[in-house]
Amino acid sequence: MKFNILLAGQDKTILNLLKQRLSNKGFEVFNVTSAKGALKIAKKLNIHIAVIDMTLSDTQGIELIPRLKELHPNIRVIFTTSEHSTEIETSARKEGIILYMPKPLDLRLIEKAISKGLRG
Repeated sequence: MKFNILLAGQDKTILNLLKQRLSNKGFEVFNVTSAKGALKIAKKLNIHIAVIDMTLSDTQGIELIPRLKELHPNIRVIFTTSEHSTEIETSARKEGIILYMPKPLDLRLIEKAISKGLRG
């Protein structure tokens, strides 16, 4: 079974780097910069894991989480942000994320979280 991973954020360099690393591990990876783009993909495909940044081109990433969970109740979400605060972390955790990760990102940690999230 091939796992589908959705990457949503505005930093195209990081998105492309993470996509390349995950694709090399056999995952099907989709990059988007907007919630609209993320939802378009999520309506067509079963998304297993999403890595969502707080900053998207059309909304805050935290607003995307419940919309993705409506489409895929078992989706695992990793949430990233450069605007770290206890309030943001608490809000993201209430949405049921599996990992909250302030920037700068540790790509190895994200890869480990994705592998762990797919197992359980």
